[in-house]
Amino acid sequence: MTQRLNHPQIFVNLPVADLAASKAFYSALGWEVNEEFTDEKASSVQASDTIFVMLLTREFFSTFHPKETATADSPREVITALSVDSNEDVDEMLRRAREAGAHVHTEPHQDEGMYIGAFSDPDGHAWEIFASDWG
Repeated sequence: MTQRLNHPQIFVNLPVADLAASKAFYSALGWEVNEEFTDEKASSVQASDTIFVMLLTREFFSTFHPKETATADSPREVITALSVDSNEDVDEMLRRAREAGAHVHTEPHQDEGMYIGAFSDPDGHAWEIFASDWG
């Protein structure tokens, strides 16, 4: 069996149409903008001690990969799922997201050992927020 490598942090890179608006949206979720890694093309937003979201202007994002950058109207390729500690935290994250302008497309509900809800940010990036009974 191949030994699993350690991954102490994850960075989710997202293309955004309006960097300032995206920073404001993620700040409204309670995530912290790291000004040290923020300029006119990108901003680092910290969701937890180990999870970071890199907000990149669409033009800057396109320099990292030869494929065309998806838009909010493109077919969905990924849904980023984020675990939280409790059902109340799911409710609170969805409340904050809604108030900040997200489209909540799955209201929080119980589903096979998880309490889960989902939203898309103003650029159409999909997020699931869940608390689980199994760990």
